Amino acid sequence: IKHINEILFKAAKTIVAETGRFRVGTRPIGNRKKLQDFAYDEAYKASERIRIVTGKYAETAAKLLGIDATEDMLLKKIAGKDFQIRNSSYCRRFAEDIVKMIVAAAKLGYPQEKMLSAIRTGYKTPFNASVITKAAKKDITTEIPSYGRGIYQSAYQNIARNSRVIIALTYGNALKSYGKKKKAVGFKVKRGSSYLCAICDQEASYIHTMKDPLPPYHINCCCYVEFIYSKKKMKYGRI
Repeated sequence: IKHINEILFKAAKTIVAETGRFRVGTRPIGNRKKLQDFAYDEAYKASERIRIVTGKYAETAAKLLGIDATEDMLLKKIAGKDFQIRNSSYCRRFAEDIVKMIVAAAKLGYPQEKMLSAIRTGYKTPFNASVITKAAKKDITTEIPSYGRGIYQSAYQNIARNSRVIIALTYGNALKSYGKKKKAVGFKVKRGSSYLCAICDQEASYIHTMKDPLPPYHINCCCYVEFIYSKKKMKYGRI
């Protein structure tokens, strides 16, 4: 995710630099719409870079096992949308988040350097950032979005999660292909973390056939598998 951080902060920094065209000194933003349009353009460029980076990481995840990815997960539709549809949408929202922070900072009278500092420290979780909370205390309202259950307020977090999901799914597919190539008939799931997780505990509690999904089972899942190559060693039920 380091590369995504770099891409998104670079976009945010470029948008902040552009604010000089839309304000005089430390005054509020004069033309928010034009600034927002510029921000959308930068977000589109960032979404393309993130697509490329995510694709490369996904390929690497598969190649680590010496297996070619059997399916391009960037093109696979999950709940009706593929990776890039979500990525573009989240990046557009990221542009909106940054502009909201910029507008709040400008209304607080922040000079350009202080504005950039506020963005740097808050672009990952903008609506918890000090520039937004300070603005709220001065009755400078900022529309805080709500996208429904399972979607973060922060566009940055949605972008990062979207990439992690694709990389994880690609690795999981490659892992299954690797097991089949080696003639595995089943597998055990081993916990790779002591973090409490009901999902992982359940998956690690019984022996799986090769028809079952392999890890990762969720974002940040650290589980790994131990393949079983002999039917005599297959014992269905609880471990």
